Amino acid sequence: MERQPNAQQRQVIEDLDNNLIVFASAGTGKTFTVANRVAEIIKTERAKPSEVLCLTFTAKACEEMREDIFCYVGKSAQDVEIRTIHGFCYQLMREESRLLGDKYSEATVCDEVDAEELLQSILSSQYALWERGAPVAIDEEDEECELPETHFEIFTKKAGLRNFISALKHIREEQEFYTENEELDYQTAFDFIRRNREKTYEEILSFRAKGGGQVRDDGFERAMTKFAGRLAFVYDDYLRQSNRVDYDDLIIFASRYLKNDEICARWGRRYRYIIVDEMQDTSLLEYKVLRCIFGQNKLMMCGDFFQSIYEWRGSKP
Repeated sequence: MERQPNAQQRQVIEDLDNNLIVFASAGTGKTFTVANRVAEIIKTERAKPSEVLCLTFTAKACEEMREDIFCYVGKSAQDVEIRTIHGFCYQLMREESRLLGDKYSEATVCDEVDAEELLQSILSSQYALWERGAPVAIDEEDEECELPETHFEIFTKKAGLRNFISALKHIREEQEFYTENEELDYQTAFDFIRRNREKTYEEILSFRAKGGGQVRDDGFERAMTKFAGRLAFVYDDYLRQSNRVDYDDLIIFASRYLKNDEICARWGRRYRYIIVDEMQDTSLLEYKVLRCIFGQNKLMMCGDFFQSIYEWRGSKP
């Protein structure tokens, strides 16, 4: 027998005239409700499938949403835009880059594993040189300057350095630390986190000890007090030289493009209905991007305060 929505779900599905905030904990049928809401929008001809944007946080949640919407909407579901927030920003970055004729229209994405390996490679091979006062990496063939690689405990933490750089990038953009000196900007972001974001500071400097607890890597903290900006700058420079971007760059570049009123208006007109899932895990920077496209469209945000797991990287339920 076909599943029928309950009264609360029906209210969300049928209210197509208002902006909605939906508090939905695990097991309440949120994805089912979203899928039926999209079906109702299309059935009542409130919008074409291509004018409906559904955003969520993880690729897994995105795929689940896509399957459910296809189940209730049918073939026209293929025209509904169902993306992760990063996927949406990647699309925006490429389209706007192509219109402007800059190189990022062909940029490839450096995934989290590759980004972590790159950061570990930079830090392990160059940190000792920085301590000796070398401003940049020197020729690897110069035997007189060969130094042992440097290892920090945080290397053992999954995505440890990646999360560290992510926090710096988010704070730099959030607080608009932009001068002609990129290295100094990132160091300023680190100092801001140290002074103002205690929870984030502990998270990005800690690793999981054998006993299971989180332990601050004091050696890494001392190193980053001096060289956080250097690490972030060198990492960004490696990405630029290979025409790559990481996941945080997608959000940051989208944010920069949307500061243009014309671009902002064009993307806002593209969608008549926007549904944002897992809103509690959206960072301030990601919300800043999404806010730019909110306007005449109808918005639904859904999530659960108590399921937030990304407060350390900027989510503010």
